[in-house]
Amino acid sequence: MLVTCGVPQGSILGPLLFLLYINDVNTVSRLLAFIMFADDTNIFISGKNLNNITTIINAELILITNWFSANLLSLNVKKTNYILFGNKKPPDVSIVMNSEKIVRVFQTKFLGIIIQSDLKWQDHT
Repeated sequence: MLVTCGVPQGSILGPLLFLLYINDVNTVSRLLAFIMFADDTNIFISGKNLNNITTIINAELILITNWFSANLLSLNVKKTNYILFGNKKPPDVSIVMNSEKIVRVFQTKFLGIIIQSDLKWQDHT
């Protein structure tokens, strides 16, 4: 049985207590934007220089990892990925969390919509 915040998974209070428990994760970073829906958290950063963005995101992910650890939570890095948006295909970058490289994807589902890295809609439609 999986237990979240001391409340068994599947209970009525479980989702509410989980949301209260992780509600302040977005205060960990002043540089990243967070969109949280249920147990799904999306982190955004934008900029013109990919090297700078990579440096910032890796430093901020260390802060987020420390927050997870301090709150006795873990993140499944194997279910974590990143996407780079733009009209050109930027090179792969090394984004790391918990000493594991995060996998790059070229499309992702966001709140029920399939978004492609080139911002086209073929896969959604």
